[in-house]
Amino acid sequence: LFRAGLLIPAVGMVLMTLPTVLIRFLRPGSRDSLDGFVIGALAGLCFSAAATLVRLAPQVTTGLIAHARPVMGLVVEVVLCGVTVPITAAAAGGMIGVVLWFRQPEGRGAQHHGGRVRLVLALVAAAALLLHAGVGVMDIVSMPQLTMLVFHLTATVLVLLALRLVLQLALLHEAHDPIAEDQPLLCPQCEMVVPDMAFCPACGAA
Repeated sequence: LFRAGLLIPAVGMVLMTLPTVLIRFLRPGSRDSLDGFVIGALAGLCFSAAATLVRLAPQVTTGLIAHARPVMGLVVEVVLCGVTVPITAAAAGGMIGVVLWFRQPEGRGAQHHGGRVRLVLALVAAAALLLHAGVGVMDIVSMPQLTMLVFHLTATVLVLLALRLVLQLALLHEAHDPIAEDQPLLCPQCEMVVPDMAFCPACGAA
């Protein structure tokens, strides 16, 4: 239980976040929370894909058709490997990227407030990583497949809600680029010409 359910998922979480950490410290250029989210989510998806290939590799030797396996077991495995695990990995990795790319605003009061926001972001991201790693315990405990599917779906919903909270906090409280309201630009979200601001005044996109 400790090795397969806790140690291996914990090492996997370290390996999943390692590319994001390396990119952050090797390329300390312009910092934007959404850039960190994209990098972290991509690292999470790539690691999840590699882990799924390794996990399903022994099934290649069973042939094209698994006559002895029930359909429900195959459906649950498809949902876990194709939906819940990649989504939670991408969300957790994206939150780590947001924390690393979060840029605190200038000023003593603003920096103090930004420090508290960064702490909240780090705690939520760590909780998401622990939840994603803790799902590995359920994979080795003998429980009904539908119960395992419910646990995975619940963890996915919780991680997505945490990601929504992290993105909103980061975008609202990070240091924004200089605003030039007299220079119009085309919003890529709503395709309207709006003033150059941190958020689109028409649709609210960052």
